Amino acid sequence: MPDRKTILSHYSRPDDMPVTLPVLSRPGVLLLPRLLLPLAVLEPQYISLVRDVVDSHSLLGVVQPCKDRPDEDKTEFDDPDLCAVGCAGRITKYRELPGGRIMITLVGISRFEIYREMDETAPYRMFRVNYTGFADDFTPGLGQSLVNRRKLLDTISSYLEISKNSPGWQEVEKMESESLVNLLVAMLPYDIEEKQALLEAGDLRHRSEILIALAEKSMMQDKSGKRIVRQ
Repeated sequence: MPDRKTILSHYSRPDDMPVTLPVLSRPGVLLLPRLLLPLAVLEPQYISLVRDVVDSHSLLGVVQPCKDRPDEDKTEFDDPDLCAVGCAGRITKYRELPGGRIMITLVGISRFEIYREMDETAPYRMFRVNYTGFADDFTPGLGQSLVNRRKLLDTISSYLEISKNSPGWQEVEKMESESLVNLLVAMLPYDIEEKQALLEAGDLRHRSEILIALAEKSMMQDKSGKRIVRQ
């Protein structure tokens, strides 16, 4: 399968992107530009989606399900509402596992806004999307110099209760700011609304400021006796 560098060179502007995407949706699962995301695929409809994407050398979208709006006509069998913004990615690794499961790694390319759902016969959902509001996603590292790395690292290490001398944390500190911020967005256990706010942030500085604010809020709740369970 193509590596990350090859994929990203092929998709370098919004016009390079497909206007329809099959969508994989799970609460709390986010993809961001240039982020590598390992993902176990268990659900039959998503196994079918992944196999079709691999066979066609195409992209897929990762979008969170949003909390359903009250609707008297909605039943438990209806598809969940999806958040308005997701991220397109390409599969860089694919491995079949025992029991029919699949392990993949995605590389994020660009965020998109959902326009409308397509009427398809496939077992997964297809959407018409547009990337026009996210042209900056195609510029690696844009805005890195505006990220307050020291405050971000200090706040997150305190929130996670990780020693700054930990070998794992020392490796995190070596990461470029874009990779650091987006990795933290993907790994930290925030709820759907908080994750979505991080995904939709206009730039890296804004995204890092949201990360800091969420961590500080959680630590304040800890001190007030409302312990936050971290995973």
